[in-house]
Amino acid sequence: MKVALIRQQFRPDGGAERMVMNTIQALSGKQVELSVIAHQWQPAGTTGMPVEFLQAERKGLTRAAKLRTFTAAVQERLRAHPFDIVQSFERVPGVQIYRAGDGVHATWLEQKARMDGPLSRWWTRHDHFHRAVMEQESALYAHPALRKVICISEMIRKDVMLRFGVSPEQAVTVYNGVDLTRFRPREKHERQAIRQRLGLPKCAPILLYVGSGFQRKGVDILLQAAATLPEDLHWVICGHDKAIARYQKRAHQLGLSGRIHFAGPQADIADWYALADALVHPAWYEPFGNVVLEALASGVGVIATDRTGASELLTPGCGAVVPAGNAGELADAIRRHLADFESWRTNARKVAEDYPLSRMSASLLSLYQEILET
Repeated sequence: MKVALIRQQFRPDGGAERMVMNTIQALSGKQVELSVIAHQWQPAGTTGMPVEFLQAERKGLTRAAKLRTFTAAVQERLRAHPFDIVQSFERVPGVQIYRAGDGVHATWLEQKARMDGPLSRWWTRHDHFHRAVMEQESALYAHPALRKVICISEMIRKDVMLRFGVSPEQAVTVYNGVDLTRFRPREKHERQAIRQRLGLPKCAPILLYVGSGFQRKGVDILLQAAATLPEDLHWVICGHDKAIARYQKRAHQLGLSGRIHFAGPQADIADWYALADALVHPAWYEPFGNVVLEALASGVGVIATDRTGASELLTPGCGAVVPAGNAGELADAIRRHLADFESWRTNARKVAEDYPLSRMSASLLSLYQEILET
């Protein structure tokens, strides 16, 4: 079976990119000839499986121009290379399978308007990039080639069906899988050794945030909540944002300088989960959130918002769900569950064990076979 995966670019520290890698790993050894069509591709982690890289140029001075030229280049590649199955992680009209990993753009813009000031809202409404994304998204869903939409949470599935008239048969929920070997619980002495190696307190409660794109993922809300919580709590923020200096300044203004640790992007995040007592994911809009499942697999409980798709996996014994955009509710949940973090560990791992990569692999292959047979 010749399969092509489409992703605009690849960074080893990105959550979506890790999902591409998980997909590649899930298809490994399944009699699949795999190609990746991308503008940039760093093939770290694909050893052991031959993956053909086909470059699609992305040109232009604006984001909208780059989006359109990349899409045109991908479509040209698909015309020149016959594939049995084309699965896109990008909004490219004309593919058979679209994985709606970025959710619905109009829904994100609605959430974004809740946190932006008047000037930013005006700019968003008149930004050609957002218009281009929504135009391509509409064209993708209206294209006759589209057979299946992989929705990575029920939240996204309902939104896709409502916005674009996609049928329940066409929209399929396939939760992400997680590498249960790489992400695993650690013994207490291991966790303390990792803390010591990274220069963090051995015994203080540590709450972890993982993710790039701080605005969408609620780092402002996290900082507001942290300022109202006990001073013995420490926070580690792993991820990149072009405005990181602003968040560091805000943390200082809130009196958090000694307790907030900005660790930057991490290509190998497994040890960082190990040092944490809980993961906090205060996203305004997160179609799934691989970090939630990775934390659970690492034996770490999670507090996430109701606009995080992976919060659908949380049970009272391994985490909590709070309303998006509410620092008070987030702080209350952390305060209320401080004593539960240790008991969450066992339950967290049990939840994650229901979502191995093999489950995702079986779902994808079943989907591919269904398309080939009809």
